[in-house]
Amino acid sequence: MHVFMKRILSIIGLLCLTLFSLMGQSNNHVLFISSYHPGFLTLFQQIDGLQDEFKTKGIEMDIEFMDMKRFPDEQNEQRFYQDIKYKIDRVPKYDAIVVGDDYAFNFALKYQNVLFSEIPIVFLGVNDVSKAIEQNKNPWITGVIEAISLTETIDLMLLQRPDLEQIIAISDNTVCGRADAETFLKIESPDVKLKLLSLSELSWNALLTKLRGLNRDTSSLLLLSAYTDINNETKSFDQGMNLIKSNSSLPIYHLWEHGIGFGILGGHVVSHFRQGQLAGNIVGRIFEGENIQSIPVVERSPNIYSFDFNELKAFGIGLKTVPSDSILINSPAVLSHEYRILILNFMVVFGFMSIIFVILLLNYLKIKKIESTSRNLKTAIEQIPISVVITNKKGDIEYVNNNVCELTGYCLEELIGQNPRIFKDDNIHSIDFKLFWSEITGGHDWRGYFYNVKKDGSPYIEKALVSPMVNEKGVITNFIGIQEDVTDQIERDKINNMLLFTLDQTSDSVEILGLDKKILYVNREFTERTGYSSEEVLGRYALDLFGDATTNNAELEHVMWYELERGRPWRGRYTNKIKDGSFIIEDVTASPVHDNEGQLQYYSYVKKNMTTILEQEKEQQIFKEKLNQSQKLESIGRLAGGVAHDFNNVLGVIIGYTEISMEEVDPEGHIHNYLEQILKAAIKSADITQQLLAFARKQDISPQSLNINTVVEDILDMLKRLIGENIQLSWVHGVHIPPIFFDHSQFDQVVVNLCINAKDAIDKTGEIEIGTDRAFIDEDYAKIYKGAKVGEYVRLTIKDNGCGMAPEILEHVFEPFFTTKEKHKGTGLGLATVYGCIKQNNGFITVSSEIGVGSTFELYFPLASTVAKLSESKENLQIYDHDNDETILLVEDELENLEITKNILIKIGYRIMAVDSPVKALNLIKDKNHSIDLLVSDVIMPEMSGFDLYKNVLEYSSSLPCLFISGYTDDVFTSENRDILRTNFLQKPFTMSELAAGVRKALDGSDKTRIL
Repeated sequence: MHVFMKRILSIIGLLCLTLFSLMGQSNNHVLFISSYHPGFLTLFQQIDGLQDEFKTKGIEMDIEFMDMKRFPDEQNEQRFYQDIKYKIDRVPKYDAIVVGDDYAFNFALKYQNVLFSEIPIVFLGVNDVSKAIEQNKNPWITGVIEAISLTETIDLMLLQRPDLEQIIAISDNTVCGRADAETFLKIESPDVKLKLLSLSELSWNALLTKLRGLNRDTSSLLLLSAYTDINNETKSFDQGMNLIKSNSSLPIYHLWEHGIGFGILGGHVVSHFRQGQLAGNIVGRIFEGENIQSIPVVERSPNIYSFDFNELKAFGIGLKTVPSDSILINSPAVLSHEYRILILNFMVVFGFMSIIFVILLLNYLKIKKIESTSRNLKTAIEQIPISVVITNKKGDIEYVNNNVCELTGYCLEELIGQNPRIFKDDNIHSIDFKLFWSEITGGHDWRGYFYNVKKDGSPYIEKALVSPMVNEKGVITNFIGIQEDVTDQIERDKINNMLLFTLDQTSDSVEILGLDKKILYVNREFTERTGYSSEEVLGRYALDLFGDATTNNAELEHVMWYELERGRPWRGRYTNKIKDGSFIIEDVTASPVHDNEGQLQYYSYVKKNMTTILEQEKEQQIFKEKLNQSQKLESIGRLAGGVAHDFNNVLGVIIGYTEISMEEVDPEGHIHNYLEQILKAAIKSADITQQLLAFARKQDISPQSLNINTVVEDILDMLKRLIGENIQLSWVHGVHIPPIFFDHSQFDQVVVNLCINAKDAIDKTGEIEIGTDRAFIDEDYAKIYKGAKVGEYVRLTIKDNGCGMAPEILEHVFEPFFTTKEKHKGTGLGLATVYGCIKQNNGFITVSSEIGVGSTFELYFPLASTVAKLSESKENLQIYDHDNDETILLVEDELENLEITKNILIKIGYRIMAVDSPVKALNLIKDKNHSIDLLVSDVIMPEMSGFDLYKNVLEYSSSLPCLFISGYTDDVFTSENRDILRTNFLQKPFTMSELAAGVRKALDGSDKTRIL
């Protein structure tokens, strides 16, 4: 009854407003700029307060939202400025501007002269008191200041609970939360302890844990702000309020009106509704002619005492402690008083309506009396917009009304005495006249459609009822036809059918809702997408079908209907649960639909299925990230190879001169010992460069056909010793695994590195699992990993249940020198070496990891049957005896390496011709005056590679052998020269013995050194 009476009053009020408007009252147009977004709690109270003043003054209000609470940045402000400027440039000038809260207030000040020149500006909800008061000097701005009543509320808490020992305030890291917390901490109260619990330092769970431990008898809560915690987890006011209420037994006070009645006990609160009323009153005074300069800024915030009667009762707080001018929510006395007011208002309205009804009834009777005395039947027939045709028994026309003449173009004289066939055309399909004539002459009514033509030949269609007219004896004397022109209606029906057909063919889901929000129509796409038939959904509420799919659907629904009920379309994204229980994501455009007179008829929903699109976008993003990571590792690999090349050249000089120096000093002396330590450090550094070359995939390898299960089983005992007894090693080998083509030593190195890495990730006890199986890579997967090709692979999986890796760590794991281990606990080259070995042997590797779950490395090896076998492994280096008359041509572009290599070869006993350029070397070969037994050449040189040099040399000396040396070989290892380089190739840095053995092997096996 209470709701029913309120609705009646609202309808009557709206009727009165409409009547007053029609009586000639002019409307003023106001723009309200809100700092926030449509879902913000206080916004509705501000709007309701403004509308409470505007509705009786005929003031219309538009609303624009800045959304600066969530996006307080310059870019958002500039976007809003452009939108407002676009609108103001194209609509009639507003009579006043109302701005809500500080963001909108500052925006109005900033752009006053640009956007709102000489337009009154009224603000409300502004906390910047000094800036607000300064507007008394501004001839076009005034408004209402908002100030919280923190001291008054604390005094109230002490009054209502004299035994209170501490007040705990809850705040967060929002702008308002920090400001209120700062004010709270400045208060000095000798009677009670003030303590702050801030979400800027706590998570929601930590806050709730602290609340559960508070003593109800000695503590009270003061809620300042509770939206976002230290982890940036944000909750709405209602969500946060429910959590605080359910985890605390303390009375809760507040500084704002929202929340009272839903868990807040009360306080001296800011009333945004009253602020809106006060600002609306100022706007009304301006429109009534009062000069805005004479209206000062309202400096005292219209705050009120407000309490929840149920909360007072629950905590045993008597009404004597409640100020006399307080508002009591849920009070029985207040409700009774409200009913008495409603009943009195209803009686007044009922009396008013009764008077209106009597007046309308008297007018109706008067009109009927006038009509009954001024009209006769003939006039009535002439006036109706329906054709009336009367014929005699033969079918000859005796009478037609005026509508027939207007419709057909024939005058009355042209039709009297004619047969109705005058309206027919043999080319136009019509009725079966034999059946028609049989029906009416038999005394029956006939209903159907006439397809006729007018005098000018244009066609038209009539819906007709033809009846026989009988006399008092029941004899047929005439026939009367009542006919309605339905040509336009049929065309409209045809168009409507076309529209319905089009809607059923569209790829978007379409729903039409009535004014009661129940479904009136759904198209075919809706039924196919959701699984519901049209019979299952028609007449139901859309929210009943989908509304509880996600927690934010109810909030979206509230915002959407707020827009729709104000005549504005709404766009957003829903996650809906369809009939089979699965979820779909839809972009929704909801619109109010009006007729030509502007009357709201229904609501339309058009929904685009975004589920597949979003999944594709997600897959594309994953693809892009993996591709970028693959390209990044390739770039790092090229860099690592270059670094290793330069470093190897330096190490070659160090090792060479150290060995020469060691032969020049006393082997028992301390200098020899120092040189020996230098040599060891240089060789150790050379090992590091080898790891870099492994990552860069530039070191020399000897791939061969391997049975992966056998190779793993051979090193299982060693792996168990490496990882220790506290970690269980599981071996799950696949069956019928084909051989792979891989360097044996590198395979062992890869497995050992990965197992050690897994061991380091496990704290105390855990498990490492090694497994093999077959895998097929398709085109989509191959696009992600550079080097992966479509086809079959053997997959080696190494999985641990260790600590796992975060995403930001995971993207760097294969980079050289990247490590998360403590200093001196690792070089950061383990996984980089694994990556390089796999890539150099034409495989690829993937990794997945999750914190607290573990990591999984998957290694894909090419099958031996699909890869050409490389040449056999290098022979062991040996030093052969030689004659002192053998001459070597040494080519090295690095002068330091040229000098040390030359000195070593001279010391070994060879004659040396040394040049720093391939061109110089080629000139010496062309000169027949020089006898050369061996060419020793660096591979990577500026003018040409060592391999290209050798191809040119063979044109002049086809039997000359060559030994290639290099710190790394870049892209020189091609299918054309791989075998020759692998046969006579020496990796820098090398020792004297390695160089001597390489030279001897090249000289003694010269018949093998040929370029095909």
